[in-house]
Amino acid sequence: KDEERTVFVGNLPLSITRKKLAALFKDKGCGPVASCRIRSVPVTGIKLPQDRAGNQRMMKKVCVNTKQIDDTLTDTVQGYVVFKNLDTVAKALELNNKLVFEDMRIRVDRATPTVDPSRSVFVGNLPYGTKESTLQDHFQKGCLFEDGDVVGVRIVRDKETFQCKGFGYVLFSEKSLVPAALKLHQSTYMKKSI
Repeated sequence: KDEERTVFVGNLPLSITRKKLAALFKDKGCGPVASCRIRSVPVTGIKLPQDRAGNQRMMKKVCVNTKQIDDTLTDTVQGYVVFKNLDTVAKALELNNKLVFEDMRIRVDRATPTVDPSRSVFVGNLPYGTKESTLQDHFQKGCLFEDGDVVGVRIVRDKETFQCKGFGYVLFSEKSLVPAALKLHQSTYMKKSI
């Protein structure tokens, strides 16, 4: 089954390509990659022929292929990697939260994401410009957590503008870390009380 051999990869740089994404996992010893997809690319938009007008999927595909990217909307994209062998997925999941690109920690999860409410906190009143990396740093430093205590950050974004919708979730390695994280209630993040 493809879904079992697929991982989601978040917080990738806008410059990533399918070839670079496959190479990243291959270089980290995760085994052979069957295919890669890049998603959530902010495009400028183009006018399509009248018989194709309204076909958003085609418009986005043409924009990506012709490099008509709007880097003012966001500087990150997401991807999916399908491995040839199921046993290599565990190795890929070990790359979660690792600094791979300059100052960007990638998020690696199964295609059906890990959701554990007992190890997560909801974060509201987030600014439009929220980034996964800076929100993770806010919790890491504010709670004096060690590296690896924050397993992942998920920002809920608008599909068109890619701006934060004002809320997200932070997942921790253990549920015992949640009380410390809750102490950041009404702390200041990017000049806003969250």
